[in-house]
Parts: sequence; structure tokens; C-alpha cells
Amino acid sequence: MPVETYIPPHTNTHKCTPTPCPSPQQTYIPTHSSTLSFQGGSITALSQQGNRHSFLPKAPSSIQSTLRTLFQPYNAAGQSGRMHRHMQVFCCVHEPLCTLAPSQAKKEMLTLAGLGHRRLELKSVTGTFEEFRDQLFEAYPLLINAGGFKLMRGGRSQTLEDIPMPVYGYTIPFLKTLSLLRKAIAYIIPLQKALPLNCGSLPVMADMNVIKEVCQSCSASVPLFELQKHIQQCGRASLHEESIIHMSSLHEESIIQSSPRGSSSWPLRVVLIQDPFMEKFNPNDAEKMRTVMVSLSLNTQQFEEVLRKEFPFLGSSPFELCRLGKNRLLHPLSCPIKTPSAIRASGELGRSALYIRPQENYSDGGSPTPAVIRSAHPSPCHQGTPSVVIETNDGSVEGAVDQGGPRREFLRLLTRDIQHSRIFEGPEESRSLVLDGGALQDGLYRTIGRMLAVAFIQGGLPVHFFSDRLYSQISGLPSPKYRVEDVVDYDIRSILEKISMAGTVEAARLEVMAAAETLGVMGALKFINNLEDRDVVVQIALQFYLEDRLAQALTQFKEGLLTLGLLDEVMCNPRAFQRAFTQPPLPLTATDLANLFTPTLSPVGSNRRRLENCTIAHWRDWLLEVEEGNMDHVQVEDVLVFCSGASRVPLSGFPEPPMLDFFLVTDSNSLPLANTCSVTLRLPLHSNYANFSRAMQLAVACSGVFGCA
Repeated sequence: MPVETYIPPHTNTHKCTPTPCPSPQQTYIPTHSSTLSFQGGSITALSQQGNRHSFLPKAPSSIQSTLRTLFQPYNAAGQSGRMHRHMQVFCCVHEPLCTLAPSQAKKEMLTLAGLGHRRLELKSVTGTFEEFRDQLFEAYPLLINAGGFKLMRGGRSQTLEDIPMPVYGYTIPFLKTLSLLRKAIAYIIPLQKALPLNCGSLPVMADMNVIKEVCQSCSASVPLFELQKHIQQCGRASLHEESIIHMSSLHEESIIQSSPRGSSSWPLRVVLIQDPFMEKFNPNDAEKMRTVMVSLSLNTQQFEEVLRKEFPFLGSSPFELCRLGKNRLLHPLSCPIKTPSAIRASGELGRSALYIRPQENYSDGGSPTPAVIRSAHPSPCHQGTPSVVIETNDGSVEGAVDQGGPRREFLRLLTRDIQHSRIFEGPEESRSLVLDGGALQDGLYRTIGRMLAVAFIQGGLPVHFFSDRLYSQISGLPSPKYRVEDVVDYDIRSILEKISMAGTVEAARLEVMAAAETLGVMGALKFINNLEDRDVVVQIALQFYLEDRLAQALTQFKEGLLTLGLLDEVMCNPRAFQRAFTQPPLPLTATDLANLFTPTLSPVGSNRRRLENCTIAHWRDWLLEVEEGNMDHVQVEDVLVFCSGASRVPLSGFPEPPMLDFFLVTDSNSLPLANTCSVTLRLPLHSNYANFSRAMQLAVACSGVFGCA
């Protein structure tokens, strides 16, 4: 029977010797050979790289395709690049080491915060922990800062059971086959740090398709699910202002209706702003709106006088008139003539009130302080510190750029005036708050608190004049025991002294009845049954006078101290700051000042070096005479003020080490010179001590009189 033989169609060499086979069959050679040889009834394959399945016949194409699939060899490279997918439901909680499944209400809260339930399609190519972790971080961005995480599954009674982590970490193949989760929820538990639930600061918001809406009050784009909360915060001031405008409009209409026809008066709604740098209106830093009747015949100067009389807080400080525009932004009036008739005729105000914004951040009527801040924004070269220009009462200024000296001088003068301001009472080194209705209405407590914070942070100047009680009120330390001696008011102190010194119950009753009206206002009026009741009356009165009545003023004062984060640091470290606020500073001595400066000397052996050594001796002798009080109108602190602008060495020291330089005396230049910015003192080279002492005393004594030195 003839043998049927298939020869690959693309073979190059054929050596065939037909030989009959014992049985008729079809022979297939599954090799990579491209050269076949039939010899002696056998088939020999010569191995050569070619088509893997070139032995297959052309005719049966379906059989050829099937066999190619069946006999295709394993390809490791192709299998490793294959992607596996796995669907899994996760629930990320915010509490570390959580052991209970969250309730439904908590799940909703977690979802709003960008956590909670999510159904994720996990894609695995490499099957590593990093691959799984990155996909979780993409779904839960807050998990990045959790300090690691673990997986748990739900058990009985809402408890969570650990899913043991392999040594190579969680992987997608592990979750699919070995974790026994199946369709259960995988709970993600942070390990080291709790995740924030404040959805307003979520980084995930940038990656999600969040529906947003524009706030009509501030034009900000806000996520829709947060819009109601945003309106409550942003729109509160606008609604408050609109209600004030509405009530003022009604009041204005009533004034117009009650005023005689043809009157030349104009009911003008006015708001005084206390912050000179305010650009967006904030009701917390402004007085309540008033309606002022102004005459339309007033000129510019008369109109300013009316406004200053209505708002004594302005004093003699310059101010600008503004209107309230869109988004509660303040815009200065553009009309060239600032008179009531011109403002009304221009129609620029519209429905807005007239807003008065001072152009100086400190003014106190007849205060002798000559320093005011002129720069609304710090200069970049001063590294975030305010730029200050010193101005005298006649308007002359120091022609210099502030590199530290003018700022120290301003803050020193400012702190000195604050110590003696009307919101404090008591001994000079132990001041307490006093209740002043005008200062409370004008926000002066808040303003002075801000000034002290700036002086402390920017200038490093300790306060030193707070009483122990005032410091405990702002720092949270326990208040000291109430004492009658702490009451500054003479009349009240006399009443309490008489009651506390009463030796019998009858005498105490008589004193209480004599002061019944005052004690009734304090809430301390009580019938005396024994001497213990006498002490109770005194303690209640002291608590009211020293604590309770000052609550609103103290709150406003603490709001000011929050500036630059000072109050937060004080409350966190009350003991560390106590000395800087309450204890009087140690007196500055001649030795302290002499050791503070480092002299710049000429080479040893030179004639100039000899004069410099002589001048240094004169300098130290003169400081000793100043300390002993032998120099009229000059103290050791005045010498430091002359050199640096500060009467005390700042808490953090000077930015540069103080230096002592020398110069030769000439007819036009024989007085010492100082650079307060670099804290450099230049001494004249006098060989005679009397001449040196006269020059130093004249320069230091006259340096505090600006325009005359």
C-alpha cells in the first residue's frame, strides 16, 4: 500500500527514497526542521530554525490552526505581562487601630470626607505590594499620610478581624486567593495617624468630578455639598451688613420725614474702620453703622471736623473715605472734592454707606509718641518685618531706610506709650486692665493687643509690665488669690477695707448696709449672719471687680494678642513666657554695656592704636560715671538707645554683633556717631577725658529730641 507523505512547501532540500511502510498511515514530524530526508523507510529531521509547525499540510486550515494552538510552547515573557483584574469593596476609616465596623451615620461622614466605601477594580501586572498600595493611595489620597495601614474584615457583632499581612505585604493576588475575603468588605485601618475628617481640605477634591457652585457673596467656587456651610460663614457678614443697611435706611427715611421741607441736611450713614490696612470689609474690625446729619453746605475742612467729632478715635490722624463695592471690597471715593454736596451729587455711594479708613495704625489724640507706621505692606528686603519712618510733631522725618534701627526705636516708643495708656491701671511695673466703655466700643483693647504682639515678635521687646493676675487671665494659669490691695479704685477699695476690718457681725452689717448700692451692682449684697459671711461678701465683690466685669475687655484684648501667633505660644508655654511679661527687667549696668560692644582696633604699635586704647579707657570710665548718676540727663539705657534705638537688649539679641569704631576729631566732627541699624558706635579719638565726656554727654542727651540734635 503506498505511503502518503507530506513535505513542507517551503523546504529547500529533499532527498526522498520511497519505501513502503508496514501499515498505511499519515506521518507528522513535530520539529523545527526545514530539511527532510527519507532514507531506508525512516524519516530523518535535520534541525534548522524555521517555521515551528511547517510539517502541517496546507489544505485543512482549521486543523492546522487548532494544532498550532495546542502545541504552542509556554512563553514566560508573555505570561508575566498579562494583566489580572479583581473587583473588591473597601471601606477606609479614619481612626487608627479601629476594632468596630463604622455605623451607617459614620459611613456617610467618612464618605463626605473622601474615605468610606468604594468599589475598586484592582489591576495586577507585577503582583507586588507597591502596585496594590499605589492603587489604594489613588482612591484614598488621605491615606498617604497615615503612616502605614492594615486590612481587616468584618466579624460577628460588628467587630473587625485582622487579615494577616504576608512578609511581602498585601498584594492583589493575595486578596483574590488567600485572604478569604471573597465578596466581603475589606476595611482599611490607618496605623499611626488619624485621618482628617475636614472635607474642605481634602486633596482628593482636585481629582474627583466635584459639582461646584459660585458663591454670590464672595464669588468663590465651592463644592455643592459644602455650599450651605460656606454660606453660613461667608454670608454672615453680608447678611448682617444688609440688615444694618436696611434698618439704617428706615431710620434715614424717618429722619427725612421728620426734618422740615427744604432742609439742607443730609442723613449720612457712616462706618468707622479700625484697621488701616483693611481691603475687604470685616465687621469685627469696624464700629457699628451710625447715621450722621451733615449739612450740604460744609466744605472739606468742616466735613472732616464733623467726622472727627463723631469719631474721637480718629484724633488728628489722616483718613480716607471709601465705599463698599462687590465682594465687600473697599474702594476709595474717586470724586475730587470730598464735601457732602459733592459726594451726594456724584451718586458714587449708591446704596453703600460712607466708610472711614484711617491711614495710620496708631494714633492717640494728645499722645507724645512721634512714631507711626507708614508702610501697609512689609518690604521684601526686611524679611517680612514692617518698615518704619520716624516723624516728629512738626512733620519732619529721618531720611533713612529702615534696616532695623527705626523699627526698634518705634516699638520702644510704642511700648512705652501703651504701658501708660488708658486701658491699664495700677503700679507702673504691675499693670492690670481697666474697664473703659469708650475703648471697648472703639476696639482699643484689640488694637493695643496687636501692637504688643508686633513689638514682642518683630522687635523682641519683652512687655515686663503685666500684673500676675493679668498674665494668668491671658495665659490660662491659675489666678492668684483675690486681695483688697489689688483694687485700684479708691472708693471701692475703702468700702471693702471697712467691711473686711469689721471685728463684729454688727459692725460688718452696718458697713454692708452703708455700701448696699455698690455691693448690689456687684452682686455681693448679702445678709451677714457671721464673720464668714463678711469674708464671702468681700470675695464676691473682689471677683466681680477683678475678673467678671473685665470679661468683654479681656476677650477683645486676647483677640489682639493672637496676632502673629503670640497668644497661642503663650498658652502652650505659660511658664516660659511669664518672666518676659511680669517680672521687671534687670537694670542695665555699665559693665553690661561695655561688654556688649566689640572694638575694631588698628594694628598693635601704631599711633592710632595708642589713641584707640586711650579712648576705650575714656569710654569705660564715662559709663561708670553715668551709672553712678554723675552725668545730668543721661542714664545707661539712654546710651543703648543712642546706639541701637532700643532701651533693652532684645530677647533674641541684635541681628549683628554691636561694634565700636573710632574716628579722628575735626573741627566739624567731634561728636560721637551711631548707626542704629547695624548697632555701630563711632567714638571720637580724644586724648583728653574732659573733652570726651563733654562730647558724649551732649550727643546722648540731645539724641532723643528729633529735629534738634
